[in-house]
Amino acid sequence: MICRQLSEEEVIEIYSTVAQNHFPSDELKPVKKVRMFLSEKMYLGYGLFRNEKLLAYAFFLRLPHFDKLLLDYYAVLEEFRTKGIGSVFLQLLRDELKEKPLDASESIMLSGFYIESENPDYAKNDSEKAIREKRIAFYKKNYADFTGILTTLYGVDYRIFYIPLKNMPLPASDEYRQELEHIYRNMFPSPLFEQVSRIY
Repeated sequence: MICRQLSEEEVIEIYSTVAQNHFPSDELKPVKKVRMFLSEKMYLGYGLFRNEKLLAYAFFLRLPHFDKLLLDYYAVLEEFRTKGIGSVFLQLLRDELKEKPLDASESIMLSGFYIESENPDYAKNDSEKAIREKRIAFYKKNYADFTGILTTLYGVDYRIFYIPLKNMPLPASDEYRQELEHIYRNMFPSPLFEQVSRIY
């Protein structure tokens, strides 16, 4: 299996087809928004492949001169689930991201990335709650730490986790909050930021 960065064309192809079946409609951005982020060098994707066949993908939001990413979407294709591929991909991603700067013009090395995982406390039913708890257990098993931060974006509630890429002290909760607000303000310029997001 090979983990590699996706071209902008591959990101759009995967996002506009495969990803549409993996995430609820209220969690999906318009494709034109993803195109805009790509054109502004604020978005990147990675794929896990076996013999050129896509097994899993991950899309990240990135900001210039900022040493952390936000994991936007992460999924393993249906036919490859329950085989441990999700954990393998996450480990390969960690290795890939910590080894090199994302842009040759930048000297900043990444130190970690944030994860938004749907909050089980706000699940509509027991089945949905079980799925959300299973997803959180997966992230925790793969080095994710709960930051203590909760967010609401467009009415969807999340718990925020952080995966470090280096052996460094974890940020304090105030730093988590400040960094997350920095990311969101770049995603949702004012006054949209105040309208669609809440961090607490």
